[in-house]
Amino acid sequence: MNVKLIAIVAVIAVVAAGGTGVYFLTKDNGEKPIAVSDLADCRLLVYGNANNDDVINNDDVRLIEKLIADKSEDWSTKYPFADANNDMKLDSADVDMAKKILNRDSMEINVAYKDGDAFKADKVNYPIKHAIVVGDNPAIAIKTVGALDKIVGIAVTELTTDPIYSDLTDESKITRVGNKSTAATISLISNVHEKYNDAVVLTSSSSRYLTNESDIEAAGVPVVRFNVDGGTSGLESIQGILTVGYLLGCEEKSQKFANFCDEILKNVADKVSANVKTKETCIATNRTKNVSGLSSEYYPIVNLAGGNNVITKDTTQTSFNGASDDWLLAYEFKHIVHSTSLGYVTTLDEKSEYDTYAANFKDLQQYKDKHFVLVNANLPAAIRVAYIASYFYPDLFDADYGDKMLKTFFDDYLSNMKSYKIADGTFMVKYTDVYA
Repeated sequence: MNVKLIAIVAVIAVVAAGGTGVYFLTKDNGEKPIAVSDLADCRLLVYGNANNDDVINNDDVRLIEKLIADKSEDWSTKYPFADANNDMKLDSADVDMAKKILNRDSMEINVAYKDGDAFKADKVNYPIKHAIVVGDNPAIAIKTVGALDKIVGIAVTELTTDPIYSDLTDESKITRVGNKSTAATISLISNVHEKYNDAVVLTSSSSRYLTNESDIEAAGVPVVRFNVDGGTSGLESIQGILTVGYLLGCEEKSQKFANFCDEILKNVADKVSANVKTKETCIATNRTKNVSGLSSEYYPIVNLAGGNNVITKDTTQTSFNGASDDWLLAYEFKHIVHSTSLGYVTTLDEKSEYDTYAANFKDLQQYKDKHFVLVNANLPAAIRVAYIASYFYPDLFDADYGDKMLKTFFDDYLSNMKSYKIADGTFMVKYTDVYA
């Protein structure tokens, strides 16, 4: 696959989550940079989506035609995806391609995803008919958009033990190509590709996934990445759902899920705005001792839940090695919101999990005040927001608000989880849940 890096060479302005970032982007071949603004606000990252919304329709074709007729000089700043064929110029070829995309013709199209501080663009044959999926959350995302029947290969960690993957275990239909969520075996992928020569590997945009991507592509198997985590805005997973849903021909279901997430986020934002004068101060932590910085995918989630994340370090994460590591003591905050992947298994000992991840923070006053909370990072970002909001503001949100949103998610998007008992899983654990 021809992967074209669009590297950020200058950041002009960045506004906190929900705001606008203005970037200068360039190809990796040294051509003249393109100024792109509001890319974070564009959720369907398909070239041809000229007006930066969630769908491709006649409005996009008309906008491209108007930009050409007006000889627009700022199209690359305001409407970067108007360049449907991604050749860094706007002309009739983009109109023709946008019309083909609108007609859902089988063709090669251009898509984008965010990887850290850079955007990357891929070419991929549309629609994707067969998918080899690498990663826990990518697998759940593809099931969410209704594309289970297109999965022909899978690599996740707990395939046989986590009930959320119960519909992916039929080896007569789906080949297991790896035992980890971040890696896959080239020979096994090649075997699947021999059977389905149009199969595409779909995985997370995170660089820790599929580190042998170049070897897989060298074997003739294309790889497409998409955003499945919240990213620095907390909302990049919605971009990923809409984009991969489009590529798989499952637009209606992906748009429905995006609207579901929007409703949760709006409900939380509206209630907090109307009722909270001083937001709950907090930090976001992850793994065993990491404190999330501004570049972490965990950082914005607590803010979307109505919190005030007080950390100002412009990093992904900074280690905290106990109370003697006094850099954290310079911050004043009430809550520690700790995220870790707990899956959907029903056999976890909540107290053991809580104690394991709280161990490094037990000497802090926040823990002693019973304000350390553990959140399952495998949940979709919007549902994590629902859980955390109910923890921050129990007077505004029912204690089971997160559970209700998770149940809706299962009922509407994951048919194999409809009978799953939410109470048997581990999705949020508070101090009072494990210590009476």
